[in-house]
Order: sequence, then structure tokens, then C-alpha cells
Amino acid sequence: MSGCRHRGVRQSERPLVRRGFSAYRCGGCVHSVPWECGGSGWDGRDIARQVGKGRGSVRCCFVGDSFVNGVGDERALGWTGRTVQRARQSGIDVTAYDLGVRRDTSADILARWKGEVSARFPRDVEHRLLFAFGANDCATADPRAPGIARLPPEATLANADLILAEAVGLAPTVMIGPAPIIDDEAADARIGRLERELAAVAERRDVPFLPIFEWCRGCRAWTEGAAKNDGTHPDGSGYAALAGYVLDWRPFRRWMGLDPGP
Repeated sequence: MSGCRHRGVRQSERPLVRRGFSAYRCGGCVHSVPWECGGSGWDGRDIARQVGKGRGSVRCCFVGDSFVNGVGDERALGWTGRTVQRARQSGIDVTAYDLGVRRDTSADILARWKGEVSARFPRDVEHRLLFAFGANDCATADPRAPGIARLPPEATLANADLILAEAVGLAPTVMIGPAPIIDDEAADARIGRLERELAAVAERRDVPFLPIFEWCRGCRAWTEGAAKNDGTHPDGSGYAALAGYVLDWRPFRRWMGLDPGP
């Protein structure tokens, strides 16, 4: 796996977690990763124990944009497919649904997510929800006006709050921050700010949140893969690196049933 440019992930000024860290090593760099939800909400222990012991199957919906879909990956796995592959190799009976749609903003996801998820969640199995969006909201709406995003941040945050407020009542829910666009500096500045604000929304809803913006910008596998592709989406090496990073995050491991916890 390609390493990073020795740039650790910096947390936002307001801590997302208060109880511990794990670390992901990528080619000699160690990145700190928050591993527990800072609120009183779901931490995955009970469900991880159940699924981890093989007592049931689980349906996971990954809802988001092109980074969730894995656009650019020559193996068509993306980071989501690789995490599911790891779970199945570990003996977990998981059925995963990639609900990533290219160019979707939070408004698009708000309009579609519940219907798509409901059709995939029968009553007799465990359910999981993961959301990852925000980059398209921050994308420049018109190249002639780089200061104007497709959606204003207040709209994105309101959409995210509506999504998470309902999602937590349906299934254990986690959220991944937006990835950088890379070839649009104005958009990336907006994404960096938005990720911190999305983290605060997730914290208020007791939804574990993993920021990835700075990590992606500092990971050679990600940035070099994007440079070889369309300037934004990495190749399989970049997605494999992100999959490893996500898999080292304890809330995700519990969410997937990989880590029963203490």
C-alpha cells in the first residue's frame, strides 16, 4: 500500500471524541483516528457481538456520492466493496448495497435515501446505515464564479441533520466525511470547513463521524491515483488505502460486526 506524505490527520478544534484513539499506519505514517462516539448514542457493542458470533445476517446500505460508488477504481470495488470483502472473509454474513450516485448533493440524497433503504431492509435481519456526502455540495457551480458552490453550507447542514435524525431511528448509523475534489482549490477550501461543521451535526445526533478530508489530501495513493484518473477520483490503490483507514476506525468495525468490543 502506498504511503502518505507524513501528514497526520488533524482533528477539528472541537473534539469529536473524548475517550480514545486508535491508529492507522500507512507506509510509515501513523494517523490518529477517533474510535468512539463522543455522545451517549450507539457504539455498536451489542450488535457487533451478535453478528460477530454468526447469529444473524446483516444488510448494510452505503449512501452517498461517487466516492461511495468507487468511481475511478479499475476493479470496481471502491473503499466500500473492500470493507465488505473483509467482513465476508471474517465470516460475517453481510449483504451490502452501494447507494452512491455520482454528482449527488445532500439535497439529492435527502430526497432518495429512505425509499432506497426501505426497499433493502427486511424485518428479519440486522440493518446498518452509512452516509458519506458533501463534496458535491461544495463543488463550484459555475467555473466563471469559483466562489459559488452548488449548495450553500447552511443547506447542506440542514439536509444532513434531517437525514441523520431519521436514520438513527431505523438502524445503527455512522457517517464518513467528504473527500477532497483536489482539482478545484476553491471547492476544497469549502469542503474542509464543511467537514468540521458536519462533524458537529453528527455529534449532536450521536452518530459516530470519521473525517477523511485531510487524510485523503495527504495520502499519496489517493492523490496520485486521482492525478492518473480525472483529477478527482482515485484508482484502486487510493480506495484500498481509504478502506484500510476506515477499517481501523472502531465504530465502523463494530458497525460491521468485526469488533465485538469489551
